[in-house]
Amino acid sequence: MCFTTMIERALGVDLGREVAASEPEEAHAAALVRETITPAVHYLRFGFTPAQVQSFAVADEVALVARHPRYEARTVLPLSLIHI
Repeated sequence: MCFTTMIERALGVDLGREVAASEPEEAHAAALVRETITPAVHYLRFGFTPAQVQSFAVADEVALVARHPRYEARTVLPLSLIHI
């Protein structure tokens, strides 16, 4: 298996107390059928709840996270991007 297969379902926006999980856009999800190859480009959505949207707007720190069994990463987003 490719070490990053299913990465599109292992990303999220970390709001501190909880993570808004990623999901592939419906139009592209059907193409994600190969178990050994991951696409070069992923089209994702994050299903924020209304409470998560409010948390995002006032957060001191928001990070994009990857929580895959074979790959983990965390990147803090600049405040200028969060508080627009």
